[in-house]
Amino acid sequence: MSSELRGLLDNEDADEEDTPLSKPSTSRRDEAAKESSPSFTEEGNLITRNKITSLLLLIGIVAVLVVSAIVVAVIIRNSEKGSSDGNCTPVNLKSGDSNVIVAPLVDHSSYKMLVLPNDLRVVLISDPNATQAAASMDVNAGSFNDPIEVDGLAHFCEHMLFLGTNKYPGKSEYSSFLSANGGYDNAYTSTQNTNYYFGVNLNALEEALDRFAQFFIAPLFTANLTYGEMNAVNSEYDKDLNDPGWKLWQLLKNVSNPDHPFSRFSIGSIGTLNRTDIRDQLIKYYNTSYSANQMQLAVIGNDSLSTLEKWVKNKFSSLPNRQIKPLRFNATSFPPAYTSKLVFYAPGEPVHSVTIFWQVPTLEDKYRNRVSALISQYLGDEGHGSVLDYLNSKLWASSLSASTELDTDSYTLYTIQIELTEEGLLHVKDVVAVVFQYIRKVNAISDEQWCSMWNEHIQSTDILFNYKDKTTPYSFVEHLAASMRTIKDPADFLSPPSRASFDLKLIRSTISKLTPSNSIVFVGSPNLLNTSSTSPQGFPWPALNSVEPWFSTNFSKIDIPSEVMKAWSTDNRNVHLRLPSKNLFVPRMLEVVPLEKAHSEMPTQVKSGEGLSVWWLQDDQFFVPKIDLVCSLETSVAYSSSRNFALTNLFLNYIDQALSADLYPATVTGYANSLSFNPSGLTIEVNGYSDDRVMEHYLTVLLQGISDATETINEDVFIVTLKAIISYYEQYSYDQLPYRYVRSYTQYVVLRKPYYKHSTILSELSNITSSEMLKHAKNLFKSFNTTCFVHGNVLKDKAISYATQVKQILSQSSTTVQQPFCSSQVVMVGNGTSSVAIRPLNPTDKNSLVNVIFQIGRACVIENGQCSNSSLRNLALSSLLQLVMKDICFSYLRTVRQLGYVATCYSATHSNVITFELLVQSGTYDPDYILNVMNEFLNDFYNNELVELTNPDKFSSIKSSYVQVINQKDLTLSDKTASKWSYITSKLYQFDIRSQVTKVVASITGEDLRNFYSDNVLQPTRREIVISIFGYPRTPHYISNATEVDYGRIDDFKDHASFFGTVNCN
Repeated sequence: MSSELRGLLDNEDADEEDTPLSKPSTSRRDEAAKESSPSFTEEGNLITRNKITSLLLLIGIVAVLVVSAIVVAVIIRNSEKGSSDGNCTPVNLKSGDSNVIVAPLVDHSSYKMLVLPNDLRVVLISDPNATQAAASMDVNAGSFNDPIEVDGLAHFCEHMLFLGTNKYPGKSEYSSFLSANGGYDNAYTSTQNTNYYFGVNLNALEEALDRFAQFFIAPLFTANLTYGEMNAVNSEYDKDLNDPGWKLWQLLKNVSNPDHPFSRFSIGSIGTLNRTDIRDQLIKYYNTSYSANQMQLAVIGNDSLSTLEKWVKNKFSSLPNRQIKPLRFNATSFPPAYTSKLVFYAPGEPVHSVTIFWQVPTLEDKYRNRVSALISQYLGDEGHGSVLDYLNSKLWASSLSASTELDTDSYTLYTIQIELTEEGLLHVKDVVAVVFQYIRKVNAISDEQWCSMWNEHIQSTDILFNYKDKTTPYSFVEHLAASMRTIKDPADFLSPPSRASFDLKLIRSTISKLTPSNSIVFVGSPNLLNTSSTSPQGFPWPALNSVEPWFSTNFSKIDIPSEVMKAWSTDNRNVHLRLPSKNLFVPRMLEVVPLEKAHSEMPTQVKSGEGLSVWWLQDDQFFVPKIDLVCSLETSVAYSSSRNFALTNLFLNYIDQALSADLYPATVTGYANSLSFNPSGLTIEVNGYSDDRVMEHYLTVLLQGISDATETINEDVFIVTLKAIISYYEQYSYDQLPYRYVRSYTQYVVLRKPYYKHSTILSELSNITSSEMLKHAKNLFKSFNTTCFVHGNVLKDKAISYATQVKQILSQSSTTVQQPFCSSQVVMVGNGTSSVAIRPLNPTDKNSLVNVIFQIGRACVIENGQCSNSSLRNLALSSLLQLVMKDICFSYLRTVRQLGYVATCYSATHSNVITFELLVQSGTYDPDYILNVMNEFLNDFYNNELVELTNPDKFSSIKSSYVQVINQKDLTLSDKTASKWSYITSKLYQFDIRSQVTKVVASITGEDLRNFYSDNVLQPTRREIVISIFGYPRTPHYISNATEVDYGRIDDFKDHASFFGTVNCN
């Protein structure tokens, strides 16, 4: 919750969340979220979140840098030795006590490992600079532990633990406590573990731990709540029915060995869980799977280690130790009888792909050898001579990933996934052949080459580790507790490269398993449903005569034909494939420069004039050798029409494609860039280490590549990019669920001007030529103002130099400064209720959704150089309302009324406009029913809970919690950059917004919040718009007695609408 509420102050949308992984796990909550930015951005976040580490005390900087320099020097020296004299010595820096946790150099937390008398393993972290407290319990039991007769029982048990314990019997008591104290909770069930975690305000940790411990001591498994939570699990299953990742994952299970539990259905549904003995099954499962000796606990706070230890011992020592032994499976999922298979399937989305899986001997307990990471780095390489580089040149593929998909105690599942073009689908046999050609090339690497590659890998990963980004406390402990399940030595818990051990034999034996005969190859395409479509060369389209029962995926499985197996196994040399060359983007100068001025939280404008404005803030909080550089190129050309929108989007993705091979090596060492655009123009963002040589080289390659693309276009790259972006828009409707796209797309279509529907952009893209894109690119850089913000380990003159470099390289003519123009505007809906009624983007999606939006007003109206008191009060009141309402909303709409798996309320800002929103997605109920229940809740909440929550004593505590949340320090350099940058680009310059809001909160009373709620949510003068999405086969219709907003003629609506004013739009 803290990131949500603080995001409001930084003019960002709340509830950011990552998209699901290709290998899903089941999770208790999946609240409404703004989807992470796709490859083809429109108006997403402009700051790539390269999260940076915890605070450094200034007194410790010198010592840290000396140690760091020594470590890096040792690695570099060994790496260079291997490459120069042919007598490589692999870097093995392991040393010290294996019981002492090895942390990044810039992590000043204190760690302690202990084992309680009941054999519960615990790691305590005392971080004096923690922004929040958190804890995670990882249980060594997951879906593999499901009894044969009850699929999904492990996941169902995870849900039920949240619904009351003997000591705290209320079904929402745990979550309500966390919510009232700025907290957050969640859990997930994976194959061999179940993880529970929470975050909470620092001063509430002890009480939160007491509630948390009871999950594992005395849960109630209340009988009359089981059916309701069964529906929640079923709703989660319904939600994922069209998810491509789940479809492929369950299909992989379907073709695996049925004697291994991997083959089972792990989510659970009404069909698998609705049994008369389900409570008995739950209790039996819990008592045979949950035991202190099979659990790991991680706790972080700002209290001392002795205090944390006292709390943990007091609250967790009574966890029963049932002396359970972990399950072990003799069988594997893909023994020889289940490999050498070719599976054709229809993925349910307009995308073509080939995915190759291999089962290899388990690497789970060989974490120090880093075999999976090393192999993934080279097989997943995207630089010159890589598999993807070659496939791109043939116009066969647009993306490639290589990774470990699953680690178990008996085997590891490795995968390479390639997204194909239409042409690539027709050559899918050749595409797979290229993969095996490259694997054979890697397999033939000499011992000396492996040694040198290992040293470079350790060199880059050691730098990344020692300056590792600090994550949210709950995310940190969640990963730590999960790692403790398989990692036994505390020194290895955080995976320090300094503990790595080179095992050439293990590397070679693992790669030797990546053969055609050991593979399972999945070819996915909607074309497979059309028998008249052109067949791939060497692959006649099979009839998809089988249906996977859980996700209704049409497929066909055959043995890999002998002629295909021969083609994939033949050692045909491909001269275009080569291993990565020496990485020129490895930073070596990692010193922190001296502070140039006294401490300040305020960026300083250090240059203004000639079309260039430079803002600078030298980091004096994190003291890490990193820089964030973000520049806005203000031009109306980028976004002024749907045609220009499509051309700009295409051009920026062309740049990304054209430079991908050149810049990919830099991504391995921690450098990143992002090119995006919005109604104000283009945004170029670069972040990485502050080594002058590397940063300048990186900037030059990027900027010169952009400049070159305004002079000449590579036709092949243009074709690949155009096909990829068209594919993105076509598959967006199938990839996304309504609760994801309603906030990041539908709301924008309805309430933003300018903004363009995907169907309009697709129409524009259908006839764009490379020559037209080139002409547009020239216009983009013909005349623009540049505003840059340089933040981090950088002096003022260097900051100006970097910004000037951006301006000079990209300027196509003498600078012509534009007059300020009106950029993005937000529609001000009329008083009362407006109604939008539409079908889902995916016409077969049965999920319905209701998104109720109450517009509050502008978040910051400038008066005398600061935000006005009235606008600050609205911002604070909206956030306070979220704090008191969110958990009650979730509990009532999802748990009590069982509307659907996704149910939430939240406050957000959109282009400086505050909204308060409710959102429910349901696979069961129609929007009319959902809206009626939501309205009942809104009225009941005002008359009951809100009265109780705003009594003076409780409300004082709530305000105190909110003040703690908004004044939490930024976790990372890039978080801070994003916060400051948002107030530069908005031209509000309210860098001290948190202190302004804090002052206002002191004067807000409970009566103020009740009046705010009444005025903005209940009164007829409220500004409310309801977006209703009618899932298949329902017919959309408007809300009665509401102002109808025709989505099909949305431009007409916006042409006649009023708008909230912005700096340049009054």
